[in-house]
Amino acid sequence: MKITPSSITDIANGNGVEPATSATGGSAPARVQNTPVEPVNSSASIEISAASRALSASAADTGIDTKRVSDIQQAISDGRFQINAGVVADKLIASVHELLARN
Repeated sequence: MKITPSSITDIANGNGVEPATSATGGSAPARVQNTPVEPVNSSASIEISAASRALSASAADTGIDTKRVSDIQQAISDGRFQINAGVVADKLIASVHELLARN
């Protein structure tokens, strides 16, 4: 199919559009809508509530060191990141002991 400016206009207007075929072989109606777009009111404004600002502030304070995360990601990408299996095992065992102590 050759695409020309007039064929793009025809497709946008729904002219010459054949129904799509589903995976089971049935046909589905073409989903073309000719809805006019309203211009955006550039003088529109929004107000953020105090609760929303507080929620945004608390979400920003996650306690995650983003610099450290970025450094680890870069080290993994560069192939420089080394895992100390002993440290991982010790921390895993400590967390299991802590969980068992709670119950």
